[in-house]
Amino acid sequence: MIEIGIGIGIFAELLRIKEGIDPSEAMQQKAEQIGLTVLDAVAEQLPYPDASRNGVVMITSICFVDDVY
Repeated sequence: MIEIGIGIGIFAELLRIKEGIDPSEAMQQKAEQIGLTVLDAVAEQLPYPDASRNGVVMITSICFVDDVY
């Protein structure tokens, strides 16, 4: 399971998600400080092969996506 727009990792930590993406270097660093793995990426271009994860969560991130279709 990954979180798109992991931010500082608040929701990921509560949901026991250990990995995610975020385009903000500051957010990546904060999430990594609490032990999360964060890749520098955006929702529109996920750095994972298709069907390589069991699930994805996006919490309060859709407003930052350029094209939801």
